[in-house]
Amino acid sequence: MRDYRRRLLERPPARGGTAVTGFPRGLAAFSLEGKKALVTGGNRGLGFAFAQALADCGASVAIIGRGTAANQAAVRRLADAGVQAHAIGADLSTDDEVRRSVDEAAG
Repeated sequence: MRDYRRRLLERPPARGGTAVTGFPRGLAAFSLEGKKALVTGGNRGLGFAFAQALADCGASVAIIGRGTAANQAAVRRLADAGVQAHAIGADLSTDDEVRRSVDEAAG
C-alpha cells in the first residue's frame, strides 16, 4: 500500500476543521458572519436543526412558524445553546404574510 494511503487510513476521522485535502470541512467551510438567515418551520425538526447550524456558522437567525408557543419554545432552546434568534409567527400560505415575514426578518 502506498504510504499516503496508509496515512489516510490511520488518521482518525475528521469532525469539522480541516479535511484531508487541507480545505475546511463541514460547517467550518462556511462563514455567515454578518448575514441574516430566515428559516421556515424553524421551531422544530429539520427547520430547528437548520436554524441552529446557520447560527453556528455566524448568521443572525429568524425562524418562522404558525405556532406562537412553539416559536417561543424554539427561541428558548436556541438561547440555551447560546444562539440569539428572532421568532416570527406567520402562515406562509398567503403572499401578504410572506412579505410581512420577510420585512420583519430583514428589519
